[in-house]
Amino acid sequence: MSDMGLARSNLVMTVLIISTAAMFAMVLVFMVAAWWLRRGNDRKAARWAALEARWQALLESIAAGELAEAKLHAQVSSGERLTFLDFLYKQVIREERAERVALCRRLAVPYLGTMAGRVRTGDIWQRARAVRTLAELWDGAHSGAIVEALDDPAAHVAQTAARAYARLGLGPVDALLDRLDRYQPWDRRLLRQTLAAVGPEGAPRLLASLRNPAVAAPIRVICADALAALSCLQCNETALELLRSESDVELRAAALRLLRGDVTDEQLEAVRALRLSPEPVLQGQAVACLARIGKANDLTDLEADLNHSSPWVRFNAARGLKQRGTAVPVLAGAGANGQE
Repeated sequence: MSDMGLARSNLVMTVLIISTAAMFAMVLVFMVAAWWLRRGNDRKAARWAALEARWQALLESIAAGELAEAKLHAQVSSGERLTFLDFLYKQVIREERAERVALCRRLAVPYLGTMAGRVRTGDIWQRARAVRTLAELWDGAHSGAIVEALDDPAAHVAQTAARAYARLGLGPVDALLDRLDRYQPWDRRLLRQTLAAVGPEGAPRLLASLRNPAVAAPIRVICADALAALSCLQCNETALELLRSESDVELRAAALRLLRGDVTDEQLEAVRALRLSPEPVLQGQAVACLARIGKANDLTDLEADLNHSSPWVRFNAARGLKQRGTAVPVLAGAGANGQE
């Protein structure tokens, strides 16, 4: 091998050795950093566990009437307020005894202002946890922080705030309806449950939005489903109007879910007609609606629907018949169509 070739070979070897050493050094640095972070997290977790064990013992003594509440407050430093509130939050969400829940909420009162500040300043997960903590330990104050969080730029925080707003009854349903354009991408079931949590007093406003053709169809569907969750019995006329005048399939399906209680012959005929709709969604909802409000002769049609080509129609027919107390022996024949 020539001197030039030998020099080139030595240069390559040198570069490989240096590169390997550099990579090893980097791995070593990462390992040390990971160990240091793990050690710090373990120390923090151990400190929190010790704090919670101490507070738990004091809480038990207070609950037993052996210790004044001020003694526990004296054991919470200014830097431990958020940790103490997190301790009380975990107590409340797993506690079934009303008197213990009341005690935890009472102990939380002096520190809730600190948690309200976290709703506005933490990262996404800290803000969401702060909203949940305020909602669980709520004493009637600091509701403004939850209302402000309805407009949080992070969807997760806004969802958490909306559920807290509805559950605590912090105001009329309008605050949520005014934001439904933004909330639309959320899970529809979650939205329905959130709106329904406001209670029957929100029904008139939900009904007004449902009737308003200027409101987007997806929002009207959510309003209809919330009214159905509230078992609103004053919506049958509106449901019939929607079935007659609207072309949006999802909105008409929501109108079918809304019908309940004593219905007129006109309303019943509209549902019977949709049982024969070419739209599978409307067919399935019409069958479910007939099971809920239909007459005895409608059950015969439901039995025939057990052999329908659509699995959605078959499912609703079988479920409806069971709810009406009718045996469903034909279900085995439903699979004869080659569909599950």
